[in-house]
Amino acid sequence: MSAPSVRAQRPRNTPHARLPRKETPRVPPPQPPTAYIIRIEPPTPATRPTVHLEPQGRPQDTRTFHDVDELLRHLWLLLEGGVR
Repeated sequence: MSAPSVRAQRPRNTPHARLPRKETPRVPPPQPPTAYIIRIEPPTPATRPTVHLEPQGRPQDTRTFHDVDELLRHLWLLLEGGVR
């Protein structure tokens, strides 16, 4: 008969078993812009007018619309708070 094997086991509930979580500072969500710059390019004979909607101070978020219905739908969502 052989001797029972002794396994090295890490003791449970010791200070090194669970490390505390690092608290990350909470960053508030970005606030939606309150002012927009609207640029309208006049149509050429073969195209519709193009509308550029740019949040003031954030030109990288400019949206371009070629359809009035799409622009109005986007503006409605902005008023309702559904688009950021």
